Amino acid sequence: MKNYSTLQIQKEKDVATIFLHRPEKKNAINIQMVNDLTDALDTIEDTKEIKFLILRSKESLFCSGLDLEDVTSKNPPDIYGFQKWEKMCHRIENLNKITIASIEGECIGGGFQLVLLCDIRLATTRAKFAFNEVRNAFLPGLATYRLAKYVGLGKAKQLMMGDSLDARDALHWGLVNQVCEPENMLEIIQQNLNNHSSLPLPAWTLARRLMNECYSSPYENFLGHFLAAQHRAINLEDFQKVAQQQQGKK
Repeated sequence: MKNYSTLQIQKEKDVATIFLHRPEKKNAINIQMVNDLTDALDTIEDTKEIKFLILRSKESLFCSGLDLEDVTSKNPPDIYGFQKWEKMCHRIENLNKITIASIEGECIGGGFQLVLLCDIRLATTRAKFAFNEVRNAFLPGLATYRLAKYVGLGKAKQLMMGDSLDARDALHWGLVNQVCEPENMLEIIQQNLNNHSSLPLPAWTLARRLMNECYSSPYENFLGHFLAAQHRAINLEDFQKVAQQQQGKK
């Protein structure tokens, strides 16, 4: 794995972990971090032995949101940067791996968006979630597209207005899957890795893609997408192995 100025990356067996790492800026997201994440995803996506991607931070917070200084001081506001960000987000959301977010402390704005992209979302009791973009007079990216799918339109509007949630509320709202004490996070991560180690990635990525489309596709279109995905799944090696095993039991 390469060295990056805004990330630290570890690989152990079939698990790649990306640590957001701009401690001097509370892990605020700048264009360099977007570029670094995009480049890291290229390697992770193409490494067949990697099955899991974990997004974390080594600091006592996950992410403080967009680095407004990077947007306003160094460069004039430019929609191109937001487009690059959304392309990178879309890649995480559709990555050919099982994705896990591990959240400690503040998870604000763009950091919250990163969490929404992941398949499994784990938080410590110290986690705090909020979108600060509208209060800063701009928009929270395609969280405007994703958030209501998790919590419903009414609660999504409440969060978009800047209200914050602690970890327990986020669990109740369905924004995270598990909450633990900080000292137990590594154990919870390992439990999730163990629980999903045998999950066939091709079938999972096809199922995830369909679920991501389920609110936006009419039934007739969705049915066609499902049948195409199912045709692909049952013709892959994973399904053939399962079918042969079942036949052997008879």
